[in-house]
Amino acid sequence: MTARQASGRGRADRPYADALSALRHYHEALMYIHGLSTFEQNCYPAIKSTASLTKDEVESINKLLSSIYGNIAACHLKDASWPQVIKYSSKALKQNEDNFKARIRRVNAYLSTGALEKAADDLAILLDKQPKDADVQRLRLQWRQLDAEASARQRDEFAGMFDRNKS
Repeated sequence: MTARQASGRGRADRPYADALSALRHYHEALMYIHGLSTFEQNCYPAIKSTASLTKDEVESINKLLSSIYGNIAACHLKDASWPQVIKYSSKALKQNEDNFKARIRRVNAYLSTGALEKAADDLAILLDKQPKDADVQRLRLQWRQLDAEASARQRDEFAGMFDRNKS
């Protein structure tokens, strides 16, 4: 089995709520790509020497890595495991900064953990690239609502802090 085959098996398992099996296949694919699998001779020698790879091969590996990391993030999204979603979405974006789905997942995780500034940074990139996308608009509205709630809490928390002491 090659890295692409393992990744394909992971994608096949993911829609059927078998996230654990999908994650196993994605991790197998990562082992093949990084040359850590001793079971197959058909792995990418990415860790051994990237100097011997052509530019197209490196791009292909990075695209595959981005896809795998994005799919791992999607599996963790089902379980609402936000730190894992952020971790793997970030890894996907490191390989391919134009990975739209990974950025959407990371914004969703940031909003769910209350990291509004980080969500705003990613949201600005999404709005710049695809402003009319329905998911981007939904996340934008969610961010606005959470930001308004945080501002109101902060105003209430610090209300009267600088008033003169009237005793």
